[in-house]
Amino acid sequence: MTCFLMENPRAVLIHIPKTGGTAMRWLWPDPPVQRCYGYIPDTWMDAEKIAVVRNPEARFLSGVRMFKYGTTGVNGAVESPRMPDLDVDRALDIVENPSVGFDRTQRTERENLKHHLLPQTHPFHCLHLADHVLRQETLAEDVAALGLDGLRPLTRQREAVAASDLLQLTNQQRTRLQRVFAQDYDLLGYDQTGAVSNPVTLPPAPERAIWPLWPAYFSDQTVLAKMAQDALPADGVDLKPFVDETIAGIPKSTWPGRKGNLTEHFRNLQPEFVGSSRIAHLAACCIVVIRRTQGAGPGLLLFNRIMSEHGDVVLADMNSRWLCSVADTLADHGQHPAQQALGLCGSLLAAAVKLAETERLIYAVPRPWPPNARLGEDGVMYDGVISFWGENGDMIDNLLDRAAKAEDLDPIGGQLILEMTSRILRFDTVFRRMAELSGRPDVPQISDEIRARLTRIANNRL
Repeated sequence: MTCFLMENPRAVLIHIPKTGGTAMRWLWPDPPVQRCYGYIPDTWMDAEKIAVVRNPEARFLSGVRMFKYGTTGVNGAVESPRMPDLDVDRALDIVENPSVGFDRTQRTERENLKHHLLPQTHPFHCLHLADHVLRQETLAEDVAALGLDGLRPLTRQREAVAASDLLQLTNQQRTRLQRVFAQDYDLLGYDQTGAVSNPVTLPPAPERAIWPLWPAYFSDQTVLAKMAQDALPADGVDLKPFVDETIAGIPKSTWPGRKGNLTEHFRNLQPEFVGSSRIAHLAACCIVVIRRTQGAGPGLLLFNRIMSEHGDVVLADMNSRWLCSVADTLADHGQHPAQQALGLCGSLLAAAVKLAETERLIYAVPRPWPPNARLGEDGVMYDGVISFWGENGDMIDNLLDRAAKAEDLDPIGGQLILEMTSRILRFDTVFRRMAELSGRPDVPQISDEIRARLTRIANNRL
């Protein structure tokens, strides 16, 4: 939902859910040309921009009833309930929970509910750009007053099922709802009884919003590799909003698939970055485009800028899978030989660990811990190579020393090597297990979540 471009007559429908927006779309004989989420493109700004608002309490209850009991669609078909166990308090909890997304990039039931209940004056709805604001309570009269030729008659709107009349607010819940939607009451001119008391005041334009900065991602566009330049933000985009935004939603494990539509591919990657900064997700999407175009198309300039300006945040927020991808990208497309060499070092280091751990998983031989015997200083293995000596071996110390010196060669590549090395030693890998053989206590580590949060706080303070 959100903003629809309509033709014949040309207009932009700012569809705020549960205000009659579906009925409004049915006024046009033709379906929408395109939809965008959270912004209106510059190419649409010549059209009349129309929004519908509604008494906040009635709108909230309409949304809760639809998810709890189901609804009757505009075509008369009954839609099944999506969240039959939903109640008012849980719905308000979801609206107030910043970890629940609403911008249509993920579509779990909780996120769909929050999208439908999000305050009408929230910047995502673009109400600040409306030329005409209609009221749901007087929709037929307000539509007629628009004077647009070519519209069909206004049909009946969605209707809740009869059981939904059972859902009522307690005084405590009503007080909470009025607090949560205070700006809607104030700017849209409704008093606490739901009656219209004042004209609509448009909300102020947001100082920074991420949605217009990445047009393809926050829209229904299909972008294939041959048009990859349209998939990413502009090379000179303001990156600060991407750094400041923490991705909401439900985290999921690595997605190994591939989609021809780049925007769909990007959305499938997003759950890996839930709880992380949007800039890390954007860097990953740049890598996807770089690979699809072999570095000859878009993506590389933006990727280099992201890493130069915010590489510390990106590396802290990426998992090891994506750190390896950064290393591969530097190895293939680094800006100078030192950066390419450090990228190659990171790729080889990650590949060696991955090979060792893959072989261990394939054979799955039970290994007692600690081992019954350890190799000494004369443990020759192959072609003159001597085994790692747990008690006195210095291979890992040397690796850390060399990794620390890598920053002198190139800040981006050096930070990458340090981050990859720290992850290899933090998790259950051959490096971690062999380090433990020395009998030295582990270096205390904070969690990835706390570390990433501290990094963002420090960056925002600079």
